[in-house]
Amino acid sequence: MPHEPILDSELPQMLAFLINGQVQTLNPVGSFAADLIQCKGVALVLLPVMAPFLTALRVAEFARQLAPRQLAPRQILPVPDGYAKDFFLLQR
Repeated sequence: MPHEPILDSELPQMLAFLINGQVQTLNPVGSFAADLIQCKGVALVLLPVMAPFLTALRVAEFARQLAPRQLAPRQILPVPDGYAKDFFLLQR
C-alpha cells in the first residue's frame, strides 16, 4: 500500500503488519490506506501520530474509521515520536 504523501520525489511502498494472522494488532506504519479499514475492531492499533505527513484531523479520521464506537480497539499505542527526539529537534 502507498505511503501517505510526503515531500519526496517517490513515495515508498508500505506494509501494514497484521500479527499472528488475526486482527489483534495492527501497525499501519506510514499508510492510512482504505484497505486497512477492513481491520475494524482490532484489539491494538499502533497509530501513527507524529510524522511529516500527519495532521491531528487525519489521525482522528483514520481512528474513527478503523474503530467505530461499537468495535473500538482495547488500546491505541501512539507511534512514532521521531519529531520529539533530539535528533530531529537539533536539525537545521
